[in-house]
Amino acid sequence: HGYQVVLQAVDADSRETHAAQLGLLNAMLDADAPRVVTHDEYHDWAAVSDLYGRASVSLNSRLHSGVLAAGSLRPLVYLSTNAKYLDFMSSIGMQAYIVDPSR
Repeated sequence: HGYQVVLQAVDADSRETHAAQLGLLNAMLDADAPRVVTHDEYHDWAAVSDLYGRASVSLNSRLHSGVLAAGSLRPLVYLSTNAKYLDFMSSIGMQAYIVDPSR
């Protein structure tokens, strides 16, 4: 079935950017591929928890998304070198899964 991409906005600017790009992103997908959605489309925490629980992997640039993935016992990678991500990933023995996207 492929992978589903879920965009999580962090502020009004990124929410606006995601909304503007969703149509373009989805138009590039094969007809049978899962569509790109935003985190906002999941209306309660049970749905968000289910989303993370079914994920093949969670690629994260925000702390909370990685915590949700870890809590769902799913593989996760942080695409940032922020110190709070390093602290969190070190606490669960996964510091090797922090990727510096500028490299």
